[in-house]
Amino acid sequence: MEEYRDARPTPHRDSVCNAPLTNLYFQADGRVAPCWLYFPLRPPRWSPDRSIADIWNGPELQKLRSAHREGRFIGRCSECEHDILNGNRPLAEAYDNPHPIGEWPTMLELELSNHCNLECVMCNGLLSSRIRRNREDLPPLDVPYDDTFVDQVAELLPHLHELRLNGGEPLLQPLVHRLGERIAAERPDLRVTVATNGTVLNTKVERLLERCTIHLNISIDSLRPERYEAIRVHADFDALMANVVRFHRYCRERDRTLCIMVNPMRDNWEEMPDFIRWCDERDLPVWFNTIREPVHLALHSLPRAEIERVHETLAAVRRPAAVTDTARRNALIYERFLGQLQTWADEAAPRGAGTTTPVALRIRG
Repeated sequence: MEEYRDARPTPHRDSVCNAPLTNLYFQADGRVAPCWLYFPLRPPRWSPDRSIADIWNGPELQKLRSAHREGRFIGRCSECEHDILNGNRPLAEAYDNPHPIGEWPTMLELELSNHCNLECVMCNGLLSSRIRRNREDLPPLDVPYDDTFVDQVAELLPHLHELRLNGGEPLLQPLVHRLGERIAAERPDLRVTVATNGTVLNTKVERLLERCTIHLNISIDSLRPERYEAIRVHADFDALMANVVRFHRYCRERDRTLCIMVNPMRDNWEEMPDFIRWCDERDLPVWFNTIREPVHLALHSLPRAEIERVHETLAAVRRPAAVTDTARRNALIYERFLGQLQTWADEAAPRGAGTTTPVALRIRG
């Protein structure tokens, strides 16, 4: 733990995690947390009657801040503690940055709706309106965000260093574009990072790209058309690739980042070296997400022998020498993924044992 603290890429190290000191994560149903992993047992909810300021200064986050200052990992924060002790990258590291820590958040992560055009096999109704309707057979999600919320975000714009727009598919959501208009008028320099499935590129999206400082994370889970379309149900692989070319051109011309996000799962894990090569050839950074659920698609829940087989197969792949900064970064991401697989293998039960859930993924009170 001391080695991790000393190596953290931030000048702010008084707390074991800076997420509750710098960030608010808003889910599509109104629940709010410092990150997507940790939610209190009774999480605060945004509504016209409980503002962003009320939540930021509320007892739920104060409790977590006190625990982190004392070096304690509570609730699902224990998963970050476990990763640190095993030498793997914790989610907490995503909130280590040079942004100042003050009276207000310096970053917001927003899921303003679950409206989405796809039904990805690893997703759920909280992040996809089509899954909620067709797979879960549930009524539309009660999403609380409105123009009042946009006004409150606008009040925070002077304090923000980054705003992140996440699922369902943010580029389809009217409130995202209304927020974009406010940002363009009041803080056009603000870094806005959009997590997108890459399938939406129309005149409204082009206007957003023109007027705001947009950086893109595009999710692609296979480079094989049939497999990609089986995972990203209702998507068209050729249309996606055409959009990626256009998004990439935009980012190059405007000195913006475009990162390829990949979800390694049981159905596509052998493609991870292919993604490294594909991204290296295009000078694109890659990132491997961790799929915790659904369990039947996740790698962590495989028996030990199967995780070891995945690890050994991927570790044996010969990769070209990294000659660019992006390629060197991608090589590090790949090695970290291998390290995570090794940790899961060390903790997994053998085939036929009672449980196959690694310690890192068991919720501790």
